Amino acid sequence: MESLTTLRGWLDTLEADQLALVLERHGIERTGARLRTLDELAMRLEHPGTMWQALSLAPLPILEVVEAVSALGEAATLARLTELLDRAPAPPVSHERSVRHWVDAAATAAMLWLDGDRVRLNPGIDQVLLAPLSLAQPARATIGQLTADELRAVLRGQGLDTPPRKAELMTAAGAAFGRFADLRRLAATAPSTVLTTLHEVVGRRLAGAQPALAHPEATELSDIEDLTAGYYARFQELSRWATATGLAFTAGWGYGLTLPSEVILALAPPSFHAPFHPEPPALTTVAAAAEQTERSASAALAQFLGAAMAVLEGLSRTGLKPLKAGGVGSRELTRFAKEIGTDVATVRLTLEVAADIGLIGLPEPGRLTTSTRFEEWRRRPPHVRVLDIVLAWERLPTPPTLARDADDSYRPALLRHRDGAAGLLGIELCRHMAHRAGRGAVSIADLVDLFAWHNPTVTVSAVDLACSWNEAHLLGLLADGALSSLGAAITAQDRPAALARLEELLPEESGQVLFGSDLTVVVPGSPAPATVDVLDLLGRREGHGVANTWRLSEGSVRDALDAGYVVEDLVEALRSLSEKAPPQAMEYLLRDVARKHGRLSVRPAAAVLTSEDEGLLAEVAGERRLRSLGLTIVTPTVLVATADPARVLSGLRAAGYLPIEREADGAPVMEIRRLRVAGGGRAGTEPDPGPDPGPAEDPDGGDLTAELAGIDAGLAELLAEAPSGQAPRPDSAHETAVELARRLLSGESEPATPTAHEQVIAGLARRLNEGEVHELVDAVATSRPVLLTYRSQHGSVTSRVVSRLQFSGPHLLGYCHTKEAERYFRLDRILGVAPAG
Repeated sequence: MESLTTLRGWLDTLEADQLALVLERHGIERTGARLRTLDELAMRLEHPGTMWQALSLAPLPILEVVEAVSALGEAATLARLTELLDRAPAPPVSHERSVRHWVDAAATAAMLWLDGDRVRLNPGIDQVLLAPLSLAQPARATIGQLTADELRAVLRGQGLDTPPRKAELMTAAGAAFGRFADLRRLAATAPSTVLTTLHEVVGRRLAGAQPALAHPEATELSDIEDLTAGYYARFQELSRWATATGLAFTAGWGYGLTLPSEVILALAPPSFHAPFHPEPPALTTVAAAAEQTERSASAALAQFLGAAMAVLEGLSRTGLKPLKAGGVGSRELTRFAKEIGTDVATVRLTLEVAADIGLIGLPEPGRLTTSTRFEEWRRRPPHVRVLDIVLAWERLPTPPTLARDADDSYRPALLRHRDGAAGLLGIELCRHMAHRAGRGAVSIADLVDLFAWHNPTVTVSAVDLACSWNEAHLLGLLADGALSSLGAAITAQDRPAALARLEELLPEESGQVLFGSDLTVVVPGSPAPATVDVLDLLGRREGHGVANTWRLSEGSVRDALDAGYVVEDLVEALRSLSEKAPPQAMEYLLRDVARKHGRLSVRPAAAVLTSEDEGLLAEVAGERRLRSLGLTIVTPTVLVATADPARVLSGLRAAGYLPIEREADGAPVMEIRRLRVAGGGRAGTEPDPGPDPGPAEDPDGGDLTAELAGIDAGLAELLAEAPSGQAPRPDSAHETAVELARRLLSGESEPATPTAHEQVIAGLARRLNEGEVHELVDAVATSRPVLLTYRSQHGSVTSRVVSRLQFSGPHLLGYCHTKEAERYFRLDRILGVAPAG
């Protein structure tokens, strides 16, 4: 068994169930190359990418514990950690339990571990956490960069012996900064002016102590705020004295002075405590009856599904005009929402989830409409459609109803915002309510504080969370502030249960159609697509949800006739919707409009108006509202207009007339369409086929990039990334965490002898350890993305997620997701490899 001073040694002391917790915490059993030994596991856990991912998902108390341990350095014992962390207002015994609880929680992610009373820190954290508690770099982070002579100078300055070898010098220097009593005695020997300046610098650092990962702006440290000549001279004197005595280093922050975090904590007054919040903020809740929650969720779901289908069906008919700069603007959304009879937030949410599902396309530049998938998708059962919508919403990177940025600038819909929130906000809020069954949240402000405690490294505004909270209510995941049964299933990622709950919550697809004497048509529940097609053609929607309502009017019927439909087909389609005949007034409306439709004709002249009804034409000629058209009587049956035919048609219709447009030879311009009546009380529409036009052109064919010319690249990217089907499931052949833990601890692990291929790559990628070489070779073989730490030819170090990898001599070729292009990476400049999270 190895020493507990190393992560590898600590892993060897764990039981199989304990090691399985570590593996599950990082998802190691599901990602990366197949682990062969505990050595490879330790290498992967020590990778800074692994630690950064764990820290970015950790709650606030884990960050506070880890950063305190990092700042204490070699002095980090459980007792000293408990003393350093703020215990107010908890009693000492309770405080000790809280500290130990969060130390154990951090250990399940291998961030730290206990070696007796000593708390050891994962070395990968030092490359992620530069200034723990926003104080300064720990001494160990600088010691590793010093030469042997510089290390001897540090030890001699502190009055200590200097071993001959560098490894021993580093160990001795690290131990020296862990003896706080000796550091305080050394500081006490400073001249009075130096000691005063030292306490000023330490006090300034301590006043700003807070978790650096949760407050990255606080790590911009400066010890010179008073730029007067007197203070600057005193500060320079402190720098010379502290460097000479080995309390500080010459590189780093502070105009040549790097005071390690251990020195700052050693000189801290007894009253100083690092921030510690072991308990989450309180969330005010009220009792929420399960029956009422389910009723509210069911009503919200039915309402949203009806409105969403109206939005998409309206989009398929009329389309939307994108902005030249990208996305869909405020005016277009407002116009469209008014036309559909819903609000802009519902339109935005529907468009975003539809684009994610793949239901939106750009068949021609400047026109956004539904894709060919929509017709098939809308015929799926209601509960299947809603599950698609909810899962798409869960994936969105920003709340779709968020209409304004922090600077109050407008955010167009369907425009990819790369600087948005971190996604999954709504599901995260649902998770918080999952622990409060039968209770509903009262205030979103409490949830903002709770979210910040659980996700301290994520910067999310209260407005983002409020939008996600409202969206979760629109989709029925939350109702009256409480989690619904659907929300519980989605939060638990139980799709079968979610589908079953949706089937219970949503009304079944309805073939029932109720005609009203006031020219309204009501369809309870979810109307069949064919029913929607007929009613959208003949009427205007007035209601969505549990009861869907359409109203027929002269204008709506005229629009159908203007589109080329024949009145007999319309009447037959209306009758086919229900076993009960429509009211006589409804059929009379259709026939009356059809009788008057076309009595007035418009021909190009600029425009020529003709009618056999001489009285009607005389009436039109004398209509004051039509004077701008420049109408002149040529004969009792002919008028000539100075306006073009489009303006004449628009003006006549606005004045209440029912004209049709004709070619110069008198033939109607509109295409005659026939309405096909399907069996079972459903009807669908189709254009009159006319003569056989030959092979049809594929609507999805051609170059999508060329079609999107002039449209914002963010919109094109959004459409291009829409999935064409369900995401593939993980390979069921992978080991479980328990199985992997047992194999690694059994001593029967696979031999870690590098393959011939790995030996060749190891010779080229000399900066990688055996585990990283194995990870890289496996990623190439299995086409997995990896996280590369890479030093460029200019010396800068960056982290890149790279996929589609292949070896090319001394280079690695792959698609870089940062540059969004293929790039070559020299193997000898790759500093680290880890599975892409």
